[in-house]
Amino acid sequence: MTVPPVIEAVFAHANRLTRFWDENYEQLLVRYPDQFVAAHVDTGEVIAANPDLVMLMYDLRDRGIELRDNIGIEYISTRAGAAQL
Repeated sequence: MTVPPVIEAVFAHANRLTRFWDENYEQLLVRYPDQFVAAHVDTGEVIAANPDLVMLMYDLRDRGIELRDNIGIEYISTRAGAAQL
């Protein structure tokens, strides 16, 4: 069975997101504890951070940044076992 290219692209993107957060979580935890962080997955640049997800989304919108611009959002929790968005 052949996997359609669009499905392969979605899985590749999800893998990049997972790898990015796994590789950078501890560093981000020091700088942005208990905040939502939006970062460009390819460059690692933190675009915005805010403890309130709605305010973070407003900030991204006001700056003309869309999630499809290869931006990932993660809640950087000081609690063990926090879920990814």
